[in-house]
Amino acid sequence: MPLGARRTLTTVALVVATALSLSLFLVASAGAVTTFAPATNFAAGAEPRSVALGDFNGDGRLDLAESNEASGTVGVRLGNGTGGFGTRTEFPTGGPGADSVAVGDFNGDGKLDLAVATELPGAVSVLFGTGSGSFQAIAHFPVGGVVSSVAVGDFNGDNRPDLVTSNETNNSVSILYGGSGGYFYPPEEYAVGTTPFAIGVGDFDADGDLDMAVANANSNNVSILLNHGGGFSAPTNFSTGTAPFALTVDDLNGDGNLDLAVANIASNDISILLGDGSGSFGTATSIPADAEPAAIVAADFNGDEEPDLAFANMGSDSVSLLLGNGTGSFGVGTNFSVGNAPRSLAIGDLNGDGVPDLTVGNSFSNDVSVLLNAPIADPSVGSLAFGSGTAVPQGSLSPPQALTIANEGSAPLAVRGFAFAGTDPDDFLISSDSCRAVIRPGVSCSVSVRFAPQAQGARAATLTALTNAVADPAISLTGSAGPLPQGPAGQDGVAGAAGATGATGPRGRTRRVVCGHRKLRGMKKQRVVCVVKARGARAHR
Repeated sequence: MPLGARRTLTTVALVVATALSLSLFLVASAGAVTTFAPATNFAAGAEPRSVALGDFNGDGRLDLAESNEASGTVGVRLGNGTGGFGTRTEFPTGGPGADSVAVGDFNGDGKLDLAVATELPGAVSVLFGTGSGSFQAIAHFPVGGVVSSVAVGDFNGDNRPDLVTSNETNNSVSILYGGSGGYFYPPEEYAVGTTPFAIGVGDFDADGDLDMAVANANSNNVSILLNHGGGFSAPTNFSTGTAPFALTVDDLNGDGNLDLAVANIASNDISILLGDGSGSFGTATSIPADAEPAAIVAADFNGDEEPDLAFANMGSDSVSLLLGNGTGSFGVGTNFSVGNAPRSLAIGDLNGDGVPDLTVGNSFSNDVSVLLNAPIADPSVGSLAFGSGTAVPQGSLSPPQALTIANEGSAPLAVRGFAFAGTDPDDFLISSDSCRAVIRPGVSCSVSVRFAPQAQGARAATLTALTNAVADPAISLTGSAGPLPQGPAGQDGVAGAAGATGATGPRGRTRRVVCGHRKLRGMKKQRVVCVVKARGARAHR
């Protein structure tokens, strides 16, 4: 089942018209570790109090809106689909103290609009979207007192978005039912606790109508207002920690009923209130938080199909992530640094990898931090050694050695390539790898490395996988290289051609031969005698 869509529950996320659907999030393997890449910060207006996400220009990518308390403006940046945002455009809201912003299609034209809660005078300003990322034709709708937050939901079932505001000076909430063409009817006001700061929307009694949960900062409780189809009941209050400042709605224990997680800014903790499906909640349990938790959201960040919690700590400039186990309990938090005094959070898949990311409004550093859910690249070994038993001869190639790179995170891992560095990077090579496709959480790929020494002796290098993980894995490579191998004796060569005739020697001396014969005495035979005489010399017999 897709991440974030474990059960069918009616919450505010189902009625806000944005390009993001939580049902598109990936499911990771059990035990996946969640981490975020270091924050990227984008300049905002003066004191951004609230952030929201939506596809404001219809390109299928999430865009960013921030409301700025000190400047009374809304800033909009169009998303690039990779986790970044373009140039900021600022729009006036028509009133000071833009404390909260919500997204919806309020005039039914298929283009997202913005609703902004302003402090003085107490009103909701609606900025109608053009579909190109711009906004125009501001409409103002008065409500009671100073407005601290605004939320969207279809409370009367007419398929038109309605607005609900928390009015901190009037100790009330106001509901503005939506009409045609972006018009909202005069508000209906309901009393709640003291200094209401935040609103959550969901069907707490499972009757098909959206109800409200309101965090009351100065009465240390949450008010539940049940929707009976024609109005809301008187509030039922449930105790929390000290100064509840924000809340989120989800089924935290998997029983099919909506629960609450409340951030208490003064007691530095999170209150968990488990719903029973009738609109009532059990006694709150407390989870320690960091300094001054001021915003909280729930989502399945690690892909195990159980909701996790992320909350912004205004006093420690961080966001804490607590992984849920599906029973309403949560593990130890991991903190991620953001800007100064984070006060708001929004969830969305900013880079199209199928897992939820975070945007954080930092009210004192006047910027928005983006935390991208990142993979974790984990190599099976930290080093490979070649020729440790028998040295690899210089100029030859060793047998391959294999390693794996596993994605232990909750976001898809992309391996762009490999790089060799160090003393002898040319002595090692990749002979094969299966890492060029996207590696889902819980899946690994393999790499084969060979040693090709260019010289004798000890050789060393470092192999780094170039990834989209927070840290690229590096493997140490060493090799022992021996002398060049001696080949077998060659065959005898072919016989050479005959040499040239030698030069004529010097001319010898002239000699003459004189021969004579005589008959031997008493014999019939004759004797022949020859004498060689040199010219001018005596004869020699």
